[in-house]
Amino acid sequence: MILQALVKRYHMLVADPDSDMAPPHYSRDKVSFILVLNTAGEIVRVESIRYEDAKKKLRPAILTVPEHTARSGTGSKPYYLSDKAEYVLGLVKQKDGTLMVSKRFQSSRQLHLMLLKDKNGPEATALKNFYMNWNPETQLENSSLKAELDMILGTTDNNLAFQLEGYDLMHKSGELLEPWEQQDQSQDEESVILGSCLVTGETSVPIARVHDIKIKGVQNTNSAGASLVSFNFDATESYGKTQSYNAPVSQAAVSAYTKALNDLLSSQDNTLRHFGEMTVTYWAERQPDSDAWRLQEGIFSHWVEGEGFQSQDEGKEEETKTTAQIRDLLKRVQGGKAISQSLPNESNFYILGLSGNNARISVRYFWQGSFGDLLVNLNQYQEDLYLQRVGNQPEQIPGIFRIMLETVRKVTDFTAMKKSVSSSMESQWFRSMVEGRGFPYTVYASIVNRIRTDGIIHPFGENGRSAWIRASVIKGYLTRNERIRKQDKYKEALGMSVNKDAPQVSYRLGRLFAVLEKIQSDSANGRLNVTIKKSFFASAAATPGTVFPRLLKLSNSHLSKLSPNIEIWWNKLIREIMGEIRIDQHGGGIPKRLNLEEQGVFMLGYFQQMQDLYTSKSSEGTPVVNDKNNEGVDMNEHND
Repeated sequence: MILQALVKRYHMLVADPDSDMAPPHYSRDKVSFILVLNTAGEIVRVESIRYEDAKKKLRPAILTVPEHTARSGTGSKPYYLSDKAEYVLGLVKQKDGTLMVSKRFQSSRQLHLMLLKDKNGPEATALKNFYMNWNPETQLENSSLKAELDMILGTTDNNLAFQLEGYDLMHKSGELLEPWEQQDQSQDEESVILGSCLVTGETSVPIARVHDIKIKGVQNTNSAGASLVSFNFDATESYGKTQSYNAPVSQAAVSAYTKALNDLLSSQDNTLRHFGEMTVTYWAERQPDSDAWRLQEGIFSHWVEGEGFQSQDEGKEEETKTTAQIRDLLKRVQGGKAISQSLPNESNFYILGLSGNNARISVRYFWQGSFGDLLVNLNQYQEDLYLQRVGNQPEQIPGIFRIMLETVRKVTDFTAMKKSVSSSMESQWFRSMVEGRGFPYTVYASIVNRIRTDGIIHPFGENGRSAWIRASVIKGYLTRNERIRKQDKYKEALGMSVNKDAPQVSYRLGRLFAVLEKIQSDSANGRLNVTIKKSFFASAAATPGTVFPRLLKLSNSHLSKLSPNIEIWWNKLIREIMGEIRIDQHGGGIPKRLNLEEQGVFMLGYFQQMQDLYTSKSSEGTPVVNDKNNEGVDMNEHND
């Protein structure tokens, strides 16, 4: 199924004139330098075609050249018209900076002279003259090309291509490519094994002995690439068949799927940040005469990487047309509106997660379904996690990695935090988002325990965004858990903002704690060394029966420091929150313990009530920061 989808993508890309996909017998590979020759085969000059990336580091260009299949071992395997300096120039720079002659030049000379023996055009003549006259040994000392050779051999990415002065690059010449294509098609004709391809269903086609185009771009694999399909020990072979004949795939299908996968992994538009040890790539099925795939891939990327509730303020950056369309579609989905008919929901969408182990690649995750089904799951993900955030704060979907950071201890060393993130939890959360399954309990438990440890759940201040993300995860986990279990135990407490009618005791206790903390802050005009939150929050969430009687007694002392009218207002709010909870002076009616789900509800109640205490409603009903009774919180520190 995976290989079939990749082969299908390859053929659609080859048929697309705007695509850079290499056709059969060719590949997209690195080229750093061009050797410009004259008709005598002499090097006239060396041109660097490298470019600077965002970090000002020189990167090789990617060009379509005659196919580079896998090279392994100590033998020589030259490539045609484009190869490393070791093959083309026969020179290698050693660790001490001196040059050494490589015997691999001879294999490259033999290949080119053999293929071009019957070609006498100007480009073919120049290239044959180069290989007949170039002598690596004469370049070791006092070479006229010393500066050029130092530039080429001073980098590891030193693939070279050829050009006759006044002509285009040689690997674009029809005269030079003709013998390559004929040789490639007839290669190993005598030893080829015909059979039925498991991927395409074709019969009597040449079967690949090995899948010799390596996959590059997967984390924890060799720099030269790795194999997705391989048989290299006897235990995996059966019925007398060796190597990949045990799972017959045609040579054409091998070339197609490996090129398609390499193209995906090399594209920033089709790969996600690594989820632990898993590299994730994705693609939408292309339809004839439609660019809907661009929007589909863009929507998925925006969702996973953490954009989607609302777009950024207009004017902050120049948006491309596609980006603007993506943002418009996300807004429409958020508002429950139908999306454009030009976006075919029935087209297939694919998500592939790969893990590397040196020379091998294993499939960790694969999802295939209609884009419409995926959009439903993504929209449900948004609704489950959505939690109102007041002020001018953006309500973007928190990215998966940003959520995972809330499961580990906060330290100043970001690298240490990053390494502490559990790859297993991250991968499970990703699967839940894509498939609409229940969120992992481990993430929920980690965040609840983290709140109990560091107390970061206040909606404002320098950790306001962290608190909002934590509260969103709590709400999302419990909401989805109840829907899957077909329960409504916490239904009223799982709204987007505070629900003053929610009857859940744990939710009301969380709200009550927020009110008692605000009373303490107001009574001291915000000048407190230690608040009840720092001293009692963790124990109040876990064992409220032993904590709240003391907190209620303390609140009487705090209320006495306020004006009579304010004291009356606070007492009224406390009575409303207590509702039907019959709390006497000994704490009767308050649960002795709360389980982990109830602790999450307690924390959500605290977050929403505290947010409500610091906000009011404008005439349009939009939440705004309230400037009344806000001592103790720096309202200018909400942007994080």
